Parts: sequence; structure tokens; C-alpha cells
Amino acid sequence: MGGAHEQPQHPHKQKAWSSKGGSSGYFVPRPVCAWMACGFVSLALLHLLCCTPPGTQDAVLSLFQYVDDTYNFVSSGCVNPTHLQMSCNYSDGRWVYAPGHARRYNGTECEVKDSHNCIRNGRPDTGYLDWRWQPAGCHLPAFDARAFLSAVRGKHVAFVGDSMVRNQAQSLVCLLAAGSPHRVMYRDAANPRKPNQWRWAFPTHDVTVSFYWAPFVARATGKALNDTLPQNMNHVHLDAPDNRWGADADTMDVVVLGTGHWPLNGAIYYKNGEMIGHHTHDELDPTMGIGYTRPMRMAYRTALDRLSSGGRPRTVVLATLSPGHKYEGDTLATMCPRKEPFKEGETELRDLDKELVGLVYEEAEAARARNGEGSATRVEVLDVTMLAIMRPDGHPGAYMHRDPFAHELITNLEMGASYQPLDPHYQKPLSKDPARFLSKPVCAWLTCGFLSLALLHVLCCSPGDTQRAAFSPLLQYINNTYSFVSSVPGGDESCNYSEGRWVWSPSYARRYNAAECNVKESHDCIRNGRPDTGYLDWRWQPAGCPLPAFDARVFLTSMRGKHVAFIGDSMARNQAQSLVCLLSAAFPNRLMYRDADRHKHNFWRYAFPSHGVKVSFYWNPFIVKATGKSEDESIPDNHVHLDTPGDGWGAEADTIDVAVLSASHWLLNGAIYYNGSEVIGAHNAPAELNYTGVGYAWPLKMAYRTAVERLSSSRPRTVVLATFSPAHFEGRPSDSPTACTKMEPYEEGEKELDWICKELRDIVYEAAEAAKARNAAGGSSTRIEVLDVTKLAAMRPDGHPSVYMQRNPFAHGVPERMYSDCLHFCLPGPVDTFNEVLLQILRKRR
Repeated sequence: MGGAHEQPQHPHKQKAWSSKGGSSGYFVPRPVCAWMACGFVSLALLHLLCCTPPGTQDAVLSLFQYVDDTYNFVSSGCVNPTHLQMSCNYSDGRWVYAPGHARRYNGTECEVKDSHNCIRNGRPDTGYLDWRWQPAGCHLPAFDARAFLSAVRGKHVAFVGDSMVRNQAQSLVCLLAAGSPHRVMYRDAANPRKPNQWRWAFPTHDVTVSFYWAPFVARATGKALNDTLPQNMNHVHLDAPDNRWGADADTMDVVVLGTGHWPLNGAIYYKNGEMIGHHTHDELDPTMGIGYTRPMRMAYRTALDRLSSGGRPRTVVLATLSPGHKYEGDTLATMCPRKEPFKEGETELRDLDKELVGLVYEEAEAARARNGEGSATRVEVLDVTMLAIMRPDGHPGAYMHRDPFAHELITNLEMGASYQPLDPHYQKPLSKDPARFLSKPVCAWLTCGFLSLALLHVLCCSPGDTQRAAFSPLLQYINNTYSFVSSVPGGDESCNYSEGRWVWSPSYARRYNAAECNVKESHDCIRNGRPDTGYLDWRWQPAGCPLPAFDARVFLTSMRGKHVAFIGDSMARNQAQSLVCLLSAAFPNRLMYRDADRHKHNFWRYAFPSHGVKVSFYWNPFIVKATGKSEDESIPDNHVHLDTPGDGWGAEADTIDVAVLSASHWLLNGAIYYNGSEVIGAHNAPAELNYTGVGYAWPLKMAYRTAVERLSSSRPRTVVLATFSPAHFEGRPSDSPTACTKMEPYEEGEKELDWICKELRDIVYEAAEAAKARNAAGGSSTRIEVLDVTKLAAMRPDGHPSVYMQRNPFAHGVPERMYSDCLHFCLPGPVDTFNEVLLQILRKRR
């Protein structure tokens, strides 16, 4: 008793039953006990994966991620890099599905070339970001910015070559900039949009990264410097490095060289000032045609000799050709339309590709031989040809241009964001001979043991992306199925979606590209350059029940043939635009009408012809009729007629089947209120007007009453009153760049609702109850519901545009004053959850 090694008794343990009173043996045979134990472990693991709430699964997947990171640390050469990495051939492998693997930075924030920023240019499908390169026979760790900067501490990393080298250089800067402070040291002064030479510094590790435009590597004039000249009109001096990088060569510690595309197009070549040949110049002496391989070899030799001089330790990396995927006959609408990588064996390297890859390897070997064993210059090959040729889906295509189809509907272009690539691990089950030479109990025992070990192995020992590819679709399917059952119309009356917490759920809210669904520019945070996207990695978890992810098909099916209207202020518009984007990501839409001034977004209507659904927004910040500032921002006051519906929506009320009403913010600011033509009071009006103060609560109740009565008729209709969504300025002025800079949601209990938020929410509930009572007494078939978003919105200070309501707000430094939007939400963002709750409300039985 009380010994140091005493084991506490298991609370469920009881003395064994026995057929003999004095026996301590179990009445269940040991083989059966073992069988039951294996079965229990298997069922426990399956229950964990399939039946626990999504938040619990997220926690478990976080544990798996920790195990993955530890496993990858060991397997990626941190223990013994020389021994573990030399045998890995990264050039040969396949692309495997790994959701979210490449969603690592915002291209706008790291100033990539405009034509490469596909998301900002409106590309609607983002499935190309969900793949990972899996080399044959080894593991390629995810890029680690800290590890890279530590490896090149105090060094100058230079990329020298053509546009594909620039593509890679900008990728490196973005990957590093996402996790480390940085600054631009230099860029082309003549044309910042033509990034032919630039340099970035990463001061934490004293690292500089540069790009030098030199498409032939050697010195070139002509088309290489002047786009107006013909494609093959280049004059290339094969015995001289390009002027700019050649002058800086002695400062470089790591150099990545790449060429190929430009020599294929043609040039006139020189050595010692004299022409020695040409390629693709039919007007010149055909006997002097020297093709493209000899000039490339000479250019590489010149560059490698320049970089092997001086005795400075240096690494030179020769990059192989990255082929294009544009084919004869392609048009703007059809160029590189494929939406997933080629599978292994589906495509092969062309003879040209093989020739150019072989050339690079041969020149690297020749350079090593020239340098000798004692050289301080190390020469390596970066072979990207196979991995690049297998990715026809990763090019900008038409989205090298901003919103390429903004003014024209291309019917045969399928770029829907609803694309989901097939799980590459799925295979058809093999048929088996039912005959067994083992007994059924033994087979069952072995099966349970195998399942237990297999699940444990996948959970603990397999690469992380294998786990995600295997379990994420399964978990998503089970979560959706479970949520569907738990929220069958009429079955969720007991679920209170207004109470809960935000739980981490990576990539949960990355559902659409806002640039493609015409959102208000100030709400498109990604296109405006917001660098952090962690606000898209959270999911609302109501207390005691699941909230299913938004399902566009379910929404449109539920609303088939109906007109859904949002009426109210800018938060109503924020939610309305969110709904259009969520639906447009999966189904074709047509813009039926919008304001002549497309930047105002005060009235618009979209149609979803597949289900005959229309979605409209009516700007009416008081819900009822108002003139003054709400129509013209230069006017200081608002004049609100509490007994009259707003003109726009009031005239079309009989066409509306579902109306979502949202007001409050403008009533807090104040107005002069009327009944008919008579002033009945004011709130925050100038004192000299001497109007009776009526506050904001009573006018808000009256406005809701007028609106609901206009919408209450013999026609079956649902009216949803949305509660107040608070701002997060947190006492800072609206022109402060530091307003709403929090990077994650509030935890439960961390932030209490202000009294004014509670009062405004209560007003909505009271107005809804009063409307239900009036309708019941009058026999109205109008259904009244409350969309309570106050708490879930109040807990998301991280989801606002903040200073990213402007395009690239820090492009010219950090100003002392800059307006911040801490009220509306980024799109995509937390406001999408409003529509998840709305969908569940609309699916309830009447």
C-alpha cells in the first residue's frame, strides 16, 4: 500500500468471474481476449477517424502533423545529410495529391510579375496548389525558409538567365518573405513592371537574393533588350558574360544559371567581335547555321569559367529546361486548359527536352573536369524538366491578363473553382478467392490485428501528405454525411448556431477566388496584397452540434425557382456577395443587373440558371425609405421615413421569396426621423435643430416593423432578421494603420460582448417575436427567423481587410495615417459562415 511502484487501480477493473469460486482465471479464453482486444483497438481507431466531431479530428490531425514533422526531420537528412541525401534522385518521380501543400504565400505581397499572379488576375480554380512532388524512392521535405536562410547566412544568392529563372527567383523570394522580414534593395528604375534586375535583402540572416536578366547567359543585344524587335533578332557574344551579372560575379556565393528557350528561337552569334554563325536566320549564309546546342555549350562554358575564377568558394547550379505546354491552334480560351498534372507514364520527354537536359549534365561534368578536384567552385545540376513537363495545369494561361473574361463570356472555357482532383491513391479493389486454408476465427483475428497495425502505421509512420490524401477525403465525406443527417430539415431546432467557438481547420475557408465573383474591391484582401492568410483556416463550431460546410448544390436545390434578396447596409452587402461567390464557385451564373457605377455595388442581381434562382442586393441602410447621406456622402444628415419601405426593394417586394434584412450601424450614427411628412424625433442631430431625441432602439424597431409588414402577405415567404455584426477598431481611430491587426480569433471567454451589441441583438429578437405574433393573429404565411451572427462575428477581429482595403497599401512605405476597414470581412472570410448558418435556417421545416 502506498509503495512507489504501486499502480493505481483502473476505475473500470473488476475481479474476474470464474466458474469456480476460488479460481482467479477468466471465463473467456485467452485467444478470444486477444481477438476482442484487437477488435477494440480497430474500432477505437475507426471511431476516432469517423465518428468524433470535426474539431476533435482536427486536434488529432495536428498531432499527426507533429509526428510528420519529426519524421521528416529525420528522413530529410538532418541527422546525416551526406549519407541520407546523396542517393536521392529528385528529378524523377510523380505529382501526388496533397491538399493545401502549395498555398504558402500571397503573390501580391512579394511583388511577383503581374502576369504570374494568377489568383489576383482572377483564375477561379486553385486546385493546382494542391499537389506535391514525390521523388521516386525518397522524400522531398517541404520548403523551410529558416533552414534555407541558415544554410546561406551572409551570402549572395543570384539567379542569372531567362524568364523561367526569374520565375524561380521570384518564387524563392516569396517563400522566404512569407516567414522572414525583407526589403527591396534595388529594382529596375526605368520600368518597375519589367523586373529585369532586382535584389532583395533578408537582414535576419544577412542574405541577399538577386535576379539578372540574361536570356542567353552570355552578353546579348537586340530582342533580349527590346521587345519590339523580331523574336530571332538577337546578337549574342558567346565569349563574354552579360555585362550586369559579369560585373557582380565576384560578389556571388550561389549562382543559378538557366537558358534554353531563347537559343531555340534563334540569334546571330559572335566570338572576338566576329560573327561565327546563326540560328533560324534564313536571310544569312545557310552554311553558317550552327543550331542551338553549340551556342548554348559555349555560353555555359563562358559563364562557368567566369564563376570559377578568383578562388572564392562558390556553388554554381545549372538548371535544366522547363518546357511549355502551349500547342498549335490554342486560343485565349483554350490554352493550357488542363486542371491536373499528368500522371506517371501519361506524358514523356520529347527528344528536344532530352537533348537539352543531356547538354546541361555534360557541361556540368566538363566544368568539374576543368576545375579539377582542388577547385573552390562546386558545380551542380538542378534537373526540373520532368517535374515541370508533368504540370500543364500550373500555368497562368489566359490569367496572365487581369480578369481576361470580364467583358466576354467564353462558353467553352471550364475554369470552375469546384474542381476536385481525384485521389491518386484510390484503386479498384482486387477480387479474392474466398477459399481460406485458415479457420474463420484465425482469419478474423489476423484481420483485426492487420487493421490495427495498418491504421497505426498510417497514423504514425507514413509521410504526412500520404495521411492527408488518405484521410482528408474520408473525413470530409463522413463529416458532411454526419452533418447532413444531424441537420435534416426539421431536425436541427435544438441546435443553437449562435453560441460556440472558432476551431482551427486548415484551408477550411479557402473556397473561392473573390476576383472572379465581382466582390467590392476593398473586401478582396488577397488581391489587395494581404500577406497573411491564416484567417482562412478557422471554422465555427457551435456548442453541442455540427455546422455543415456550405453546400452550393443544397442551397440552390432548396431555393429552386426562388428570389433571394438581401436588404440593408454594407454588412448585408458583405454577406450577399459572399453568397454569390460560394454559389458561383460551383455553378454557372449570369449578372442580370448592377449599378451603372460598378464600384458602388448598391444594387445588383445574379441569376443561377441551373436552378432558376436569383440573388439580389438592395442598398437600404435604414431598411425603410431614407434620403440624404445614405444616397450622397457629401450630405451630412439622413432623413428617414419610418413608415415607408425603401423605394427599390419596396417596389419589388412581391417578387421576393427569401428576404434577409440587416441594419443597425447607420441608426447608431444618427438621423432625423419622420412619420409621413412630420418630424417625430432625431438621434445625434445638430442641437440647433431642437428635435426630440428618440435614440436608436425605437427607430430600429419601427424600421423592422415597417419592413416585415410589407413582406408579410398571403404568399409563402421567409424573412430573416440578421443581428448586429460588430467592428473591431478597439478604440483606435479609423485612419490608424494599426487598427485590427490581431492575427487570430478570440478564444472563448477572451472577449465579452459589449452592452450595445447585446442590446442590438435583443432588439432583433424582440422585433422577430412581435412580427410572429402579428402574423399569427392575421393568418399570414410569412415565416420569421433570426440569423444571430453577433457572437461569431465579435470573435473574429482577424478577418477584416484592415489597411488591405486599399491595393498594396505599403508599396511606398508605411504612412502615418491610412484608413482601415475593421467592420466588413475579407472575401473569402468569416462572413461565409453567416451563409452556412442561413442555409441551415432555410432548410428547417416551416
